This record gives sequence, structure tokens and C-alpha cells, in this order.
Amino acid sequence: MVNRLYLDGCSFTYGLNLDKKYNLETLFTTHGGWVVDNQSRNGKSNLAIAMDAYQHCHDNDMFVLGFTFSGRFYIKYQQHNIDFQPIKYTLPFVPDYNVDNLESSYDKFHKYFYSLYQTPFCDELSDFLIDAVCGYLISKGKKVIAFSWEKRNTQVPLLYPYISPEHKLPCNHLNREGTQNLYNLITQRMSDHYDL
Repeated sequence: MVNRLYLDGCSFTYGLNLDKKYNLETLFTTHGGWVVDNQSRNGKSNLAIAMDAYQHCHDNDMFVLGFTFSGRFYIKYQQHNIDFQPIKYTLPFVPDYNVDNLESSYDKFHKYFYSLYQTPFCDELSDFLIDAVCGYLISKGKKVIAFSWEKRNTQVPLLYPYISPEHKLPCNHLNREGTQNLYNLITQRMSDHYDL
């Protein structure tokens, strides 16, 4: 039987600026023996993580979900993911569309969303999304390990990794040792909760 692991999260899970041979996907593949479906990406929001995990429910056995900062948002345009965060960054290239119109729409959405953004609402939305998707996965008999980089108020137990400053890159993302530490924390939680 093939053991399939679904991995999702933001740049901390993806391994931004880290050699691919040291990222979480590689660690789960080489050390854990999993077939990994890695849907993590830079700038991903809790909304996108929850929706993608929900859509991949039937394809995987174990879910490792690294929830991120609640101030991020997401929409899907055609088949393209458009991520929003308080600090605006470059819009991904979307072929077959008038780029100027899309950029204008992105600018307007970003401006108005973050002019109305309030922490309590987005925090509660993130809590709801985490509980909803994890509860759904568990109800389908899936194994779930969820962690968060922000303190959440959820019914689902979350792992809160502490990564020391010397285990971070200058950009504040995890270095090789930090990623190994995160992997160790996750696999320890797996062994504590599941007979793998």
C-alpha cells in the first residue's frame, strides 16, 4: 500500500530560499517514505490552504497542514491562484487575459480589502477554516497534523513550532536546521498520535 502525505502551507512549509534537498517535502519523501503531494506555496493564505486540503481529501492518507498568518487572503481567477497579503507583491502572470485590467483589479481589491481589514474578523475566520477543514478530514478517516505560526483559538489541537533565531535564514524563513527541527516536531506528533 502506498502511503500518501498531503503537505500544505506558506513559504515556511514550502522552504523559501532553501535548497530543495533540505525542504519538508524531501524530508518526508526520503526519511519518512511518503509519496508527497506538496501544495504549499509562498504567500499562501489559510483560506487557500483549507480549500486545497478539502479538494485533495480523497487522494491522501496523512495531512500535514502549516497554517499561516490570518491577514492573508486568496481568490482563484480561472485556474490561477491570486494571493493577497497586507504587503503587496507582484501579481502572478496570467496568460490569455488583459494584464493591465487584471493588475488594476488586483490593485483595487488589495486597496479596499486592506482598508476594511480588521484583525478580530480575520483571526476568527482563520480559526473557523482550521476547525472546519481539519474536522472534515478527520470525519473522512484521514490523519491530520496541523501547526500554526500564529496563536489560534481552535477546537483542533495545533502544534506551535518554536524555531530559534540561529535556525533561520536572514529573510526569517527556516534554514536547513530549522526545517529539520520542524520535521522532527511534526513526525514526533505523528508518532504520539498515530500508529504509523
